[in-house]
Amino acid sequence: MNRAGRSAQCLRGHFTPVRALLGLLQQTREGQWTRQTTAQRCGWPTEFGEALALYLGSVGAMERMAAYLAQARPRSMEEAADEAVAIAEQRDAWVERKKSEYYNVKITEFYNRERDE
Repeated sequence: MNRAGRSAQCLRGHFTPVRALLGLLQQTREGQWTRQTTAQRCGWPTEFGEALALYLGSVGAMERMAAYLAQARPRSMEEAADEAVAIAEQRDAWVERKKSEYYNVKITEFYNRERDE
């Protein structure tokens, strides 16, 4: 399932059993609302704002996109979509880096464990 599909399911409430996630869903919906109004201020359709919000998927990414739209005021939807792709790629790279750091710590702990000899 692609990123937009996971975000759409999350926004529809399919993963609501965890109470902590409910707060994230509420923040995501607020982020989506912010994106729509920002897209509308740029003169673009609301559906484009919704598509950006679903693609970005996280509150932090949506806030970065809203800041970009407010500051840079891109002239076309293509420029905004390119920025959304760049933001999502940076977030994915950050996630991969954090996973790598976590597993490097675990393997180092394994190598440095006490051995029975």
